[in-house]
Formats: sequence, structure tokens, C-alpha cells
Amino acid sequence: MKMKTKFFGISAKLALAIMAVSGALFTSCYDSVDGDVTPPPVLPDPVYSISGVVTNLATGLPVQGVTLTFTPASGTAFTAATSNGAYNASTKVAGAYTVAVDATTAANFDIKYGASFSITALDKGMAGSYMQNVALEPKDYKGYNGMKINFASEAAGVYSKTFDGATESKVDIVNDGNSFLYPYFTMVVDTAARFVSTSAGLDIQPAAATPKAAPASLNDYLKRELTAIYGKLPVNQADAFATGKVTYKFEVAPLSSVKTISATTKYKQDTYTFTYDGVAYTIVIKAVSAYEFANTQYSNDIYHGHGGHGHGHGHGGDLNAGGGIVSGEM
Repeated sequence: MKMKTKFFGISAKLALAIMAVSGALFTSCYDSVDGDVTPPPVLPDPVYSISGVVTNLATGLPVQGVTLTFTPASGTAFTAATSNGAYNASTKVAGAYTVAVDATTAANFDIKYGASFSITALDKGMAGSYMQNVALEPKDYKGYNGMKINFASEAAGVYSKTFDGATESKVDIVNDGNSFLYPYFTMVVDTAARFVSTSAGLDIQPAAATPKAAPASLNDYLKRELTAIYGKLPVNQADAFATGKVTYKFEVAPLSSVKTISATTKYKQDTYTFTYDGVAYTIVIKAVSAYEFANTQYSNDIYHGHGGHGHGHGHGGDLNAGGGIVSGEM
């Protein structure tokens, strides 16, 4: 096995952990009419991870001991239990999903945010990670003086970058062994959320024209709810997105090479509208909703030109697979 990159240990301080692409590729060579030729890699089915935090809108704090049920439009439902309010789950089923809580939680809370989402179908060999917080509203919660906040969400664009092994040595991963290689590729990406615009003088992001300032108690209420929904208060529109590290784990088949690694960050735009004391308010927030990762792999014969018989490999169970972290930045 050879890796044209420098490996580091797996960091325990990664801001996010992305579900690894996994599946059976191939484990040996085959004989063709032209001799012993390495077949092209057969990529595994895509894997989607879902993670988030379950919070209480009234307090902004995580809700303990909740079990979430994810039901796809077609397919079998699955569950995920929370630990300190956080959860992680994975699936191979794309499409629309509904989210429900266990009976005990449902007796005390309604889902105010995060009751549905959609997973985009990806090609083989890809991995998707979806951020889906769930904000619960207590049954007896009256909000701010009974005020109703309307909510709408829509897609708000994507940002993609491809790391090419032809120009970036850290991506040029060559597996000359007979066992799978499991590298980690770590990228710096946008995280969390930021304000796009607000109106009517919210002190979290003042409008250019302020017809009537919102009372401090209303600002505090909105800050608490937005923190419960997004994990922390979104940054002001003049500020850059918060950033963090995400990790993509994938398989490199025996006698194969990675040519490119691509990463796509998807965003959604959430709009909140309400009227208080005769003044209409609008809050627009852009938030990260998903990361999607892919890699391209080729037979060493094709990509690195080793020749059909030049590997010096055998079928003796050479357990030389390894793994580590290669770094990138979007």
C-alpha cells in the first residue's frame, strides 16, 4: 500500500463527525482475456447521516431522554435516542421524512421546528450529512404574550469545491495493497447560521429604518427561541459564517487510486414573520442544512499507469489497510 499524503491521528476535537461511506467494493483481481487486470472500483451505496439537538423553546435548553422516529415517504422507519439532547442516526434511504417524538415527550411537547425534512438522493460512493435540530414547544407554552410567529423555509443555494489529486498531493491517495484503505478527509466549512435581514429594530440585528423599537423582553424571547432552533444565536448579517471542521470517511478499494474529493455545503433560508403592537417584523436567517461528499476512484492500471501485471500483488490476505486524516479547506 502506498499513500501519497501525510497522515495524522483522528482528532477528538472535530466540530462535526460525518457518517462514513461504507460497503463492499471488491477484494481481489480477476482474469480477463488480456490477462490479470484490475477491475474498476465498484462504489458502495450512498450513506446519509442525520444529526442534531432536541431543545425546549421555552428555555432554550436541550431536552433529555427523547427518542425520535424518522419515517421516510417510502421505506422503513427508524429511531434515534438522544444523549444530553443530541442524536445521530444514519440511513440509506433518500427522500422526504417526517420526525416524531416518543409518546412520553409528545404528551408534554409539540414539535415547533424540525418536524420534516428531505434527503437528496446521491450517487454511489457519496455521503451526505444532514443537520436537523428539533425544537419542542411545551403544551402550556404561550410564547410572548400569545404572539404567533409564522415560519417558512426554502433552499438558499449551495457552495461546492473539488480537491484534485493531480494538483494537490494530499488528495492523491494510492492503495497498492490487497485490502481496503479507510482515509479521513477533513475540511473547514461553514457551520450554524447567520442573519440575512431583520426589520423593526430588533436589537439582535437593527434595521436601517426603525419604525418602532421592540421591547427588550421581546428581544430576549426571540433570542432564546432562535438559540433553541439553531443551537446558538445566528451571527449578524455583517459577520461571516461560523466555521468548523467536518470529516469525510470513505473507502479506497484494493489496487485503486483516488483522483478527486468533492464537498458541497447546502444552505436553507428560514423566514420568520409576526406582528407585535401593530408593527410587522421579519427575520430572515440563512443556515447550513447539509454537507455532501464524493470521491472518484480508478484502477491503478488506469489512473497511475502501473500496467496490468506490474503490481506484484497476490491473494494471500495482505492486511495492510490503514487510515488517517488528510486536510483540506473550502
